[in-house]
Amino acid sequence: MSFAVHLFIAEKFANESYSGFLNDAQHLFGQWNVTGSAPTCDRGPRIDDCFITSEDLPPGENVRVNVMAKMRHESVKWNFDDYEWYLSLETSAGRSLLSLAVQLGSLLLATQKFRWTVVVDRDSWLGEPGPVEFRSKEALVEHIRRVLKIEYPECLAVLQERGVIDGNGDLVLPN
Repeated sequence: MSFAVHLFIAEKFANESYSGFLNDAQHLFGQWNVTGSAPTCDRGPRIDDCFITSEDLPPGENVRVNVMAKMRHESVKWNFDDYEWYLSLETSAGRSLLSLAVQLGSLLLATQKFRWTVVVDRDSWLGEPGPVEFRSKEALVEHIRRVLKIEYPECLAVLQERGVIDGNGDLVLPN
């Protein structure tokens, strides 16, 4: 099962700020590669579709996070329309602890980089019916804490040992 989260951004897409975001995400909790990235606005609703990946890590430690930037498009229906473009971050069934940390850390970095309106988690419902929406960073951070604690409890101790998560269950992000 994959795990996908979407950040809906209220400002116009800008290559410079998006590239800065990718660069920051590439350095979260290690040094990763960005493959397949070629941001451009002339491909219809898709702006970019790339992966943050690792090399030469032991089995089970690999990092692979799909990052997709898409323009608002009439054919894609959401329950709201107060956004210009959106950023999707997804890991697949074979995700590692580091992939999950890079994915969720990248989501939090994006909330710092862009003026956003809502985050949608389509996969971690934690007993709630359907996708969950967040319109404040505080609510999103609390949701990430809950997801890690409830759905991935075995991850917390390992990620704390590695300095990726602090004693409060928060991802440790660069300032």
